[in-house]
Amino acid sequence: MLLLIGVFIFSFIKSQNTEYISIGNDQYGNSLFYKIDKTLNNEFYFWFKIEYTLENDPGMSKSEYYLHAKCDNKTEAILKYKNDWRKDDEDDGIHEATKDQIKYVQTSKNHKTYFLFEKNCKK
Repeated sequence: MLLLIGVFIFSFIKSQNTEYISIGNDQYGNSLFYKIDKTLNNEFYFWFKIEYTLENDPGMSKSEYYLHAKCDNKTEAILKYKNDWRKDDEDDGIHEATKDQIKYVQTSKNHKTYFLFEKNCKK
C-alpha cells in the first residue's frame, strides 16, 4: 500500500515538472510559456511556447520550440519546433532542425527567456 502511494506521489510530482510555466505576454498580447527539460554542467535545454491570439495570427494557434542554451556566452539555438494550425485537426509533429540550420544567437537581457540563464546556470 505504501509503495502504491509512493508511486502515485512520485508520478504526481513528475507530472507537475512537465507542465509549462507562464512568463506573461509579449508586446502583441500572445501568451508565453516555458518548461525546463534538463540542465547540465554549463548548459540547459527547455521548451518555449507561444499561444497566439486570434487577432495576431488567425492561422496558427501556437508554436513550441525546443532550445539549447549555453551559459558561458548566453546563447540559444532552436533544435526542434512544432506549429499547431487552427484549421486542421492533424498533429503536425515535431520538426528537427538540421545541423546547418542550428544557429546560436545571443540572448539579450530584455528577452523574455533571459532570466532562465540566471535560474539555470551555475554562478
